[in-house]
Amino acid sequence: MKDPSADVRQRAAELAGERSVIAAIPQLRRLIDDPRGAVREAATEALGHIADPAARQALQAALQSPDAKVRHATAEALGQDP
Repeated sequence: MKDPSADVRQRAAELAGERSVIAAIPQLRRLIDDPRGAVREAATEALGHIADPAARQALQAALQSPDAKVRHATAEALGQDP
């Protein structure tokens, strides 16, 4: 998730979410601030797939993101009406 390629970071986030990798939560949390919007969204969605209190805390923090797409994806992940 630290790869220089945004496409690789995005795919890593997607896979972590698909597989509910709890160990990836800290990296996913950092990706919420990634320079690329698609990576930020993928990280947010991945956290929504991981049933763990730490993932939920990361999503709560993401509600404050300056990126409207991240806030929207976060609200959806948390089951809220965006």
